[in-house]
Amino acid sequence: MNVLLVDDDYFVVAALESKIDWQALSIEQIYTAYNVSQAKEILQQHAVDILICDIEMPQGSGLELLAWIREERYRVQAIFLTNYADFNYAQKAIELQSFDYFLKPIEFDKLALIIRKAAIKASEERSIEEAAREGLLWKKNQNRLLELFWRKLITGKSFPSEPRAIQRVMEEQHLPYQLSDRFTPLIIKVFPHDGSLGKNDKDLFDYALLNVLNELLRSPLYKVETVLEYTENHWIVILQWSAEPSTGQIEDTCASLIPKANRFLKCDVYCHLGLTESLAAVHPMIRQLIHLNEEMINIRNQVFRIDQRSVDEAAYIPPDLELLERLLSDGDTSAFCAEISRYLHELTGRQALNVSALRQFRLDLMQMIYSFLKQRE
Repeated sequence: MNVLLVDDDYFVVAALESKIDWQALSIEQIYTAYNVSQAKEILQQHAVDILICDIEMPQGSGLELLAWIREERYRVQAIFLTNYADFNYAQKAIELQSFDYFLKPIEFDKLALIIRKAAIKASEERSIEEAAREGLLWKKNQNRLLELFWRKLITGKSFPSEPRAIQRVMEEQHLPYQLSDRFTPLIIKVFPHDGSLGKNDKDLFDYALLNVLNELLRSPLYKVETVLEYTENHWIVILQWSAEPSTGQIEDTCASLIPKANRFLKCDVYCHLGLTESLAAVHPMIRQLIHLNEEMINIRNQVFRIDQRSVDEAAYIPPDLELLERLLSDGDTSAFCAEISRYLHELTGRQALNVSALRQFRLDLMQMIYSFLKQRE
């Protein structure tokens, strides 16, 4: 702990240095100044816990120095020395939150007692400040741990699958979850328009999107645990329920996102809502939701629920391959393309057009063309 002695009288400063047992008071460093300007320089360069200062000095008063200290937010316990029992001085010292007000001539035993009390208070305030700082650091670290937990869970990288292992991770990292907690995953895919912010400045676009989501996803029924972009323009939101889950409410919220995204973010969007699961079972649900999302063609400005649409429902039904072979053999390219277009529109109308169906259709088409070219050799 450090102390700063300020008095325009050299002999007063020397007496304070020599006649007080600073070591017994746990004071490690004593700084001295003979005017306000010197005192400010010391305070700017060194940590000072206790200030012992004269009030009346020709180049600035001790009260002015303390006012400056409060403006600069230095945590200093101030003890004033004065020759005058002036009420105005005392009142101003109280307003500036001085620790004590001591009349000269100095009684060193009494002053030492006051200094000891000031040192105790300074130590207490330092402990409180350190605890607050550590609490802030802990909170920041906890937020990082939560983000890492959900990132691993969503991507599946190094994430345990057994409930016991998940429980152990939560206990080791002091995460505020129980295996029985209920979560709903939601995928949001955005399609920025040409010339929009999403095309020209993705960082700014992402910031605007997160602001919109934070505004919409506010409810006393749930809280947002994470919003993560797992691939470009594909976002996953994890909601934790504090009440009985209401899928309808989330659907309505997603529906309200679409016109806002169209108007303000200049993009199309679709939302894909997963089932509400316990923490122990939410990872498989997320993987299923991501897989289904990957299988979907770029459908825009709609809201889907995973229990209303599945990949199995969109099983591949091939086109009329005999007809396509005949049109290809006849060289009727217009009719050939028209039949392909009609087939794809038919799949779309039956909600059977997905990545898997397109992949198999492409394979059928390539085999047909390869066979046709081989016959012409």
